[in-house]
Amino acid sequence: MARALAFVGLHQAGLSAELVEIAKDELNVKELVLTQEEGSIVKYKILPDNKLLGPKFGQRFPQVRAALLAQNASAVAQRVATSQNVVLQVNDETIELAPNEILVQTQAAEGLAVASGESITVAMDTLLTPELVQEG
Repeated sequence: MARALAFVGLHQAGLSAELVEIAKDELNVKELVLTQEEGSIVKYKILPDNKLLGPKFGQRFPQVRAALLAQNASAVAQRVATSQNVVLQVNDETIELAPNEILVQTQAAEGLAVASGESITVAMDTLLTPELVQEG
């Protein structure tokens, strides 16, 4: 493959040149791009946990759901990943949802194959250039 992208998080600003070379060799890629913007690798979809929030909010659940879905999915996913509550305005009421009450789904950005671990997300560019095809 021509390139891999790796989201290493804000706490891991970069890798040494030696580790980058090892990673490139292990991944069998020509280029390894480190990024602190996970949104360039994956797209997020957020959903309320219906089993928890339906009974909790009853008839207000549709409004809570709509308020959650109106939020920036990437920002909500970041809060959930760091175990922070998500604050919503529903009519004139402030509601806090706990991270376990929100489901976060990820989808690879177009042209990428993605795998995630505890603190890293790696994406492989799946585009085969004529040069790569010729290399075999």
